[in-house]
Amino acid sequence: MTGRAAASAIVRRIAALAILAGLVAACGTTPGVEPAQASRTPEQIVTAEIEGDGGGVAGTLGSYTFDGRGSDSPWPAFGSLPGLTVPPSQPLIIRFGDGAAIGGWSAGIAAWDDATGAAVSDAGYRDDGPATAQIEIEPLPTGRWVLIARLFRADGRGDGVTYWAITVR
Repeated sequence: MTGRAAASAIVRRIAALAILAGLVAACGTTPGVEPAQASRTPEQIVTAEIEGDGGGVAGTLGSYTFDGRGSDSPWPAFGSLPGLTVPPSQPLIIRFGDGAAIGGWSAGIAAWDDATGAAVSDAGYRDDGPATAQIEIEPLPTGRWVLIARLFRADGRGDGVTYWAITVR
């Protein structure tokens, strides 16, 4: 192949790649990401919400992973968290904010004044089993609590730790 023919072949390959990139961009999606998720950040995709009066209350996202990216986060203060007040007999329903199916999960509670998360008590978990749309946490004792839920996406793409301030009275 002559120098001119080689240069022409390279130009054709670059043009083909540019056309392909344009087509992908025109679709408005990222390969491997559902269209509804394409415009959402990883933080929005792995943040959980808890069922409250009239709808879901999004929590504060802590550490998370999603599609190989992630972030670590320190323990949040009770006063900085979205809050919910519930009666002592009410179970707590938690789901991913984007409706993704939940694989494994774990949950815990800490006293509202635990500034470091050093005394978290188990509030339930599931390592395996069928995917589910939501999880249910047993009613909490009367008092003020930080509720922590770590939900794993059933599609294996990531997980997130979410926090809420829960007052039970």
